[in-house]
Amino acid sequence: AMYEQGGSLPRWPIANVYSGCMIGNHGYQIILDNYVKGLRGFNATAAYTAMKEEAINPAVPHTARPCLKEYLSLGYCPSESAGNSVSLTLAYAFDDWAVGTMAALLGKSSEASVFLNRSANFKNVWSSERQLMCQRSRSGEFHCPLDPAFHEWMFTSSGFTEGDAVEWVWFVPHDIPGLLSLFHSNDSFTQQLEEFFVRAQEHHSNFLPNPYYWAGNEPDLLAPYLFNFVRRPDLTQKNVRWLLDNKYTTAPDGLAGNDDYGTLSAWYIWGAIGIYPLTGTTTYFLGSPALEKATIKTSSGTLLICAESIYGCPTAELNAQFVQKSIYGCPTA
Repeated sequence: AMYEQGGSLPRWPIANVYSGCMIGNHGYQIILDNYVKGLRGFNATAAYTAMKEEAINPAVPHTARPCLKEYLSLGYCPSESAGNSVSLTLAYAFDDWAVGTMAALLGKSSEASVFLNRSANFKNVWSSERQLMCQRSRSGEFHCPLDPAFHEWMFTSSGFTEGDAVEWVWFVPHDIPGLLSLFHSNDSFTQQLEEFFVRAQEHHSNFLPNPYYWAGNEPDLLAPYLFNFVRRPDLTQKNVRWLLDNKYTTAPDGLAGNDDYGTLSAWYIWGAIGIYPLTGTTTYFLGSPALEKATIKTSSGTLLICAESIYGCPTAELNAQFVQKSIYGCPTA
């Protein structure tokens, strides 16, 4: 309705009004996720048209992409054009993937190819020397922070939105194998990701932003599940459980940030259930359920998740169906 009446898809709307707040066009992910999961009670062609228009037209009202012209010509947002140029590039690459995937599903193969190629632009702000996403000038030079775990964005232009370099390095939710390929090795990826969570546990306050994993904001919500891609599901389970137990409480500071339209609470619910969705796909990551049993009603039936090894579960309820493998054939134990 907002597209039909206002000319663009909403981004962080408030009371049905365009706010223009935050970055990217992540409403695309909601459209794609619904379509992929079979929830198609909307005009998919019109939705795709709106997505495509915002991704190519810098004059779209309300939710135009800052730095779009240079993003299209250079393949990244240069530091001279935006103080949060790295975050913009990563967000646009993610959203371009949603446009391309939607185009492919609608049979628009040539358009799909264009946007899916653009979704690899996250590689253009990768510093192989520093193993980080860094600001890059129009002439191509990288400018990486001296202290990548300092929340410089709170004081000056740092290249990032509400985060630092060690937090945003993991924000490639649409192409995790592609992100993994940028690191020196799978072992270096695992080591850097594990250190990210070990260092996060040194910061106990929920009041101030954590310079490592920050449970109070969205860029790293998927990060604990990335261990599944390097055959370390044990580290996914360990860190998800630690976050559930330590960053979500019933105390006044029981959320590390504001709930952002319920996003942080939704992360907790998925984590407690023991699975986590990869947006825009039918893939779910395995975690470590904190609930004895969860029943999810779906359009095709009822899904029972029972933490047998933790709590015990009646055999009759299991119905002899067990998870044998997690993502990409990685063993679950």
